[in-house]
Order: sequence, then structure tokens, then C-alpha cells
Amino acid sequence: MMHGRTVISPPTDRILEGVTRKTVRLLLEKHHFSYEERCMTLSDIVSCDGAFLTSTGAGIMPIRAIDEYALPPIQEAMKELMAYYDEWKETCGGVIN
Repeated sequence: MMHGRTVISPPTDRILEGVTRKTVRLLLEKHHFSYEERCMTLSDIVSCDGAFLTSTGAGIMPIRAIDEYALPPIQEAMKELMAYYDEWKETCGGVIN
């Protein structure tokens, strides 16, 4: 999930740490986004600027709702991150350096 230019992700011992997630973490660092790894609360969900999932096939996928909580429209910071990912995928052919 995102708060401004900060991405908050669950700890790696609670999720599958995929290749796309690792790539997004590298892009966050390269493009001066902040990153936090911690468990998220209902308060985080209600107050976030947006949330996304990562997958090999779809890259960064915005989430519109979590249970009955509608999330805000896609914010500029997420659009920027999605564009960085798409650019990376086009220029490197999907190879992580």
C-alpha cells in the first residue's frame, strides 16, 4: 500500500517474495521512494493513498477495494511507479541487474 511516496509491504516471512516484488523494491530505491516492511492495520488501509499487488504477468496492479473499504483513485506517485516498472520491462527485457 502507499502513503504518498512511501510503499508499505508485509514482512517477507508473511508473503511470497516474488521476482516482480524484488524488482519493484529496486525501482523504489532507484527513484527515491521510501519503503517500509511491516504488518498493516485496518487504520493503514482506511488512510492509505492506494494499494497494489505485483505479479509476473501484470506487473503492478492497483487495488480498488479491500473488503468493504474503497480505496482512492490511483494517485500520481503510484502512476509514476507503474510507469517506471513499464519502462524497466521494456528496456531490459525483464532481466534484473
